[in-house]
Amino acid sequence: MSDTVFDDCCAAYEEAFQEVENYLEAYGELVGNLITSLEVYLQCPDGRIKFIDRQGKESSLRESMYLMEGAWKLEIQVCMWRDNGERCSAVSPSGLYYPSQTASMTLSVRGTINSFIAKLDQYDEEFLISEETEERDKKAFFPFVSEKIKSHYKNMFRYIVEHGEVPTVLGQI
Repeated sequence: MSDTVFDDCCAAYEEAFQEVENYLEAYGELVGNLITSLEVYLQCPDGRIKFIDRQGKESSLRESMYLMEGAWKLEIQVCMWRDNGERCSAVSPSGLYYPSQTASMTLSVRGTINSFIAKLDQYDEEFLISEETEERDKKAFFPFVSEKIKSHYKNMFRYIVEHGEVPTVLGQI
């Protein structure tokens, strides 16, 4: 038994803090594993998937994750340039920027650690990924992501001509 009411309140806080810390650690690991699996599926060279925080700056996975509307959100950028070196966006003589070398998307994950729904915020499709069927479920989600990236670039020129600007995120086209 604690010495004071304040000690009891502090003990309650410490218990709540530990519960939340365990939850955040578990969800961070879940999202990290999902991103690692996506990286393997896409056969990305190391360092091609970057995490963007809410201020638009590159950050660590855990610092970039945020909770919104009941789901964990994570903006990721996949660098599509084949060479290992950094490539800056080039400018054509007309002043029009070439397509971005990074495909930007927001991953949304909600549910429990054992059964969760993954989706790209820009699209309606949702993918249930459960502990029992994880590999099969990922085999549906990852090709969906891959097809959306390819579609984004395949339709890029048409979008530029029709809108006079380069789309910045998947789903804008």
